[in-house]
Amino acid sequence: MTLNLYGDNEQPPPSLAAALHSVQAAGQLFVTAAGNDSQLSDIGGVNPASLARGNSAMLAVGASDPQDLQTPYSSFSAVSTHLFATGSGIYSTTLRGGYTFGSGAWCAVSKSEEKA
Repeated sequence: MTLNLYGDNEQPPPSLAAALHSVQAAGQLFVTAAGNDSQLSDIGGVNPASLARGNSAMLAVGASDPQDLQTPYSSFSAVSTHLFATGSGIYSTTLRGGYTFGSGAWCAVSKSEEKA
């Protein structure tokens, strides 16, 4: 399993699509954040979550709140967002070795292995 905690609104580079096909051919699972732009990822897309449509090796995860409702900031798609996991108020490590609370689809990706 590979976890991806980022996304952007740029067109995915061909090298990313090629890498994801290699993941699929190897029988691996690539888990990615659906995005934090409150947008439908099938229109314009959130890179790389928009590539999840039709790719059985990808799992795109949106952010939900503690009541398991979609957060206002989470991107979504009926086709390419496969599940939602808690992405609000997640206690996590920081780059400087401390701890803090964070929110976002990137938090939900790390929690998705509990649901997958």
